[in-house]
Amino acid sequence: MNAKQIIAITALAFAGSAATADDITIVEDNFVAAKTRAEVQAEVRQARAAGAAFVSEVDLSTTRPQARTSTLTRAEVQAEVRQARAAGEVFVSEVDLSTTRPQARTSTRTRAEVQAELRNGPRQTVMQFNPAA
Repeated sequence: MNAKQIIAITALAFAGSAATADDITIVEDNFVAAKTRAEVQAEVRQARAAGAAFVSEVDLSTTRPQARTSTLTRAEVQAEVRQARAAGEVFVSEVDLSTTRPQARTSTRTRAEVQAELRNGPRQTVMQFNPAA
């Protein structure tokens, strides 16, 4: 081993021993609360009723969206949507999804044929292997 490896191993050994956890420290002081849980909850209810705002260490008021009130009734909004649909102005997305919707398929078999297949198992088809293809 060369000197660099010895120094590296020694440094790792000291770093590993410094990271060990200490025992749990049990404090023998008997904590006595100044108020009961019910008293604190009552104070919070009173403060909220009075309009007091509770904030954390970080002010999140700038990140919350502001509440918007509409000047239109529900019926007026629904009428606007119907008019926009009739005029072709309503777009749900940039992609026209009307062509991707599954179309109703019609079967070429009768109900009796399908029931017979379910009873007897699917029709056997012979597949030929063509290595040249």
